Amino acid sequence: MAKKKDDAAEAGGKKSKKKLIVIVAVVLVAAAGAKFTILAPKSKAACAAPGTAAAGATAGVAGAVPAAATVATAPPTTAAPAAPAAAGAAGVATTTTTVCIPAPPPPGSVLKLDSTTINLADGRYLKVGLGLQLAATTDLKTFTTDDGGAKALDLAIKLLGSKGYNDLISVKNRDEIQTQLSQQVAAAYENKVLGVYFTEFVMQ
Repeated sequence: MAKKKDDAAEAGGKKSKKKLIVIVAVVLVAAAGAKFTILAPKSKAACAAPGTAAAGATAGVAGAVPAAATVATAPPTTAAPAAPAAAGAAGVATTTTTVCIPAPPPPGSVLKLDSTTINLADGRYLKVGLGLQLAATTDLKTFTTDDGGAKALDLAIKLLGSKGYNDLISVKNRDEIQTQLSQQVAAAYENKVLGVYFTEFVMQ
């Protein structure tokens, strides 16, 4: 009889231990969940709204006078977590700036310059005539009085005088030199002149 009571008491003790283990496990899981909820980093709520830019995030282009300028900001796909205070990292808003470059003015009059003879680098001679393609906004009379194409002629003498007969005999080379000279002249006249034509080109 005493043996049966001991067996029953032992069985009851085992059940109590199992219940205690289950209770402890539930408490540990609950405590871990609470700790994760408390310590989990909160998402940063202050994100730049689409179409806006943070102060100082977009740098201007020095000397540029665009016809129109738009600033577009791509919205973040996810909110970035707040940086720890000890790290001292500051968030930087990235923006994309699109600058619309104004179209060049339409062409106007062509000012034909008198032909001139240039000494080439190899001892030969080039007789060249230039035509200056003025912009429509350039007054022909004023331009002729103020400069008359002197700067363009000077640039042509320097560029063509550095070439030899073999450099200028090819049509492809002449086209490349004409393009280069046009760019130099347009820059010298601040786009009052759009390009240069060769009205005469004779080598001896």
